[in-house]
Amino acid sequence: MQEILTEEQELQAQLDAINVRKGQIAAEKAAAADAERNRQIAIHQELLQDAKNLRAEAGQATDQQTKLMLLTQAADVTAEANRLAVELGLVKAEELEEKPGFTVPEKARPFLWFGGIVGILGYLYARFFGLKDVIEAINAKVEPFSQVRPYGLDSIQKLVFEKYSLGMDTVAVFVLLGVFVPVVLGYVLPFGKGNNFQTEFKTLTPWQRVLTSVLLLLGLFLLVGLSHLVKA
Repeated sequence: MQEILTEEQELQAQLDAINVRKGQIAAEKAAAADAERNRQIAIHQELLQDAKNLRAEAGQATDQQTKLMLLTQAADVTAEANRLAVELGLVKAEELEEKPGFTVPEKARPFLWFGGIVGILGYLYARFFGLKDVIEAINAKVEPFSQVRPYGLDSIQKLVFEKYSLGMDTVAVFVLLGVFVPVVLGYVLPFGKGNNFQTEFKTLTPWQRVLTSVLLLLGLFLLVGLSHLVKA
């Protein structure tokens, strides 16, 4: 009987040792899994940074072929990062899918843009004379010295004359360029086969494009502002 009890105690000790070892193995496996997950997350972050660097490098590239190559590489790296993110459970695959939305055909955009401007101008024109009627109705109820003179067709005529003068000045500038420095006219207008302002604008760095655009806009705003000084 004593031998049986002794053997039972030895077996129990072995079982306890096995259970302890199983716990150790489970802990080691969990630690290894956590380490592998952290490694995969680090790779995911590196891929995102690589894609960001490639896009930044593409923004600085002056050659269109190089720019396209860098953007393609950035898209491939981003796709790999997204695949890894889904595997790690960082995001859901549905969140990465591009949802189809309504897009205006590219050929129709200029017509919509022009139509929108015409619509806004038509609305403002109608409101212009609508407010004129309101002012005249108020003037009919007050003393002459308190009346306000509303704008009328003479104001519209002055505005048309301003824009007519602006357009004629623009045409005159191009004519003068064509007479005295035709090479500059060919560079400004994007009609020639050689380099022109439009093609070379694409080769500028982002900062140079921003600076050039701001200077051009300021010049145009100044020109339009000065056109209001025209006397009809």
